[in-house]
Amino acid sequence: MSDSKASADWFAKYLAGDQQARKEAPLARGLFGYFPNACLHVAHVSFVANAQHNPGLPMQWAFNKSSDESDCVLRHAIDAAGAAPFDDDGLLHLSKKAWRAMAELERYVLEHYPNAQRGASVTGFQRNSPPAVSLPPLVQANLLADLHANLDKLAVLP
Repeated sequence: MSDSKASADWFAKYLAGDQQARKEAPLARGLFGYFPNACLHVAHVSFVANAQHNPGLPMQWAFNKSSDESDCVLRHAIDAAGAAPFDDDGLLHLSKKAWRAMAELERYVLEHYPNAQRGASVTGFQRNSPPAVSLPPLVQANLLADLHANLDKLAVLP
């Protein structure tokens, strides 16, 4: 089985609530446990960008407003390596680079995996697929249970 086929099969199983596939995506231990500070910075980029681009509106990624993630990742990488690690708005270029890399991955998954569903905060994505929803209820419940079971492992040092 090719790596892309294996990835697609795992993702389909995950979306269907498969217990083993769920265990192979440890969000609390494998994402927040590894990168708690980076996740906080990326979330703050989302907040600041939403206030700038969608003032007064709930959090939302206007999917169709910008699709130049690759260019932005490289630009922020270059800027971060320079003398000024912060962008004009006070955010770290590395934080913006990470946000753009995640956006590029999300865009790829949505465009190449027909069963992938966009997040509830994504607006403007068009595809002949089910309407926007958050994760299926079973997956949501499992993720929350995993997160709560591992909260003590997510301590962020001051």
